[in-house]
Amino acid sequence: MALNLSVRQLHEPGIVDAVQQVLTETSLDPAALVLEVTEGTLTEDLDVGRTLQRLRDSGVAVAIDDFGTGYSSLARLRDLPVDQLKLDKSFLADLDDDGAAPVAAAAVALAHGLGLSVVAEGVETEQQLAFVRRHDCDFAQGFLLHRPGSAAAVDHLLSVENAWLPGPRDGVRDSLQVAPSAPPASMASHREADGGRAAQQHH
Repeated sequence: MALNLSVRQLHEPGIVDAVQQVLTETSLDPAALVLEVTEGTLTEDLDVGRTLQRLRDSGVAVAIDDFGTGYSSLARLRDLPVDQLKLDKSFLADLDDDGAAPVAAAAVALAHGLGLSVVAEGVETEQQLAFVRRHDCDFAQGFLLHRPGSAAAVDHLLSVENAWLPGPRDGVRDSLQVAPSAPPASMASHREADGGRAAQQHH
């Protein structure tokens, strides 16, 4: 399960306690929760980094969302308290351009070199899916894999795991998983109050 956190939420004094309380009340395994923040959020100030580290210490994972749209330096990336890199869909949008594919491949290799898992966002064509498989992305997210759906539809998809994921070509790694995209924390809370959650897609 993934949720977006804003800068404002990360500056709230009780954010760590609030997350821990929700985990306790829902009996959700902390390892099953990914909190997504943007590059800009991570470079705001040291207080944000300390808060994220406290959240990681509680057992949840932290992901950089839309990586490639901000201005974080590679040296800074090495020291950030994160577990996952979500490559912005712009990395895959122009694979036909001569320079686009090497840049995307380098971003995946960089993340893996830092010990981070990689989510490829915006997978909308078979060419893009083949690319993320070939370059060992850990997760994929996009309309090619599935459109947003109701809670019942998502539950069904989860029950059959990756049986509905388009298959790889011969000799291509087959450990790619489909990643749910994250709604804002406030949206998730509203859906939980309504008794269900729906799959969302970033645009």
